[in-house]
Amino acid sequence: MRLQNKVIIVTGSCTGIGKAIASRCVAEGAQVVVHGLERELGEAIVAQLGTGKAVLHIEEITADDAPQHLVDLALKTFGRLDAIVNNAAMVVSSNTQTTELALFRKVMEVNALAPFALIKVALPYLQERRGVS
Repeated sequence: MRLQNKVIIVTGSCTGIGKAIASRCVAEGAQVVVHGLERELGEAIVAQLGTGKAVLHIEEITADDAPQHLVDLALKTFGRLDAIVNNAAMVVSSNTQTTELALFRKVMEVNALAPFALIKVALPYLQERRGVS
């Protein structure tokens, strides 16, 4: 159990790779904050992982207070924070001619600015635990 007693935030973990990451973290002994946009899917994964091992937060990752909400939930529920997996992302298939500036801004918000914001809020706790993001 390589992650025994570690607390990990996994963004975008209601589906896909994020869900698999959260599941593997719990299998390795961690407690996780499951994050995403789909409440029913998130509730299902938390039920599957076990309520003592996972907690759910539903919020758009680009919301101004989302990073603080995720960190606060980890600390309130599990008492610490050891790592972040910035998995939430937008994957779009387009090119310069077909991409509207608004879409490009949204992709940058989700894929670059939101992870930075989460790391910034979590950094004091990660440094305290010698954790990683």
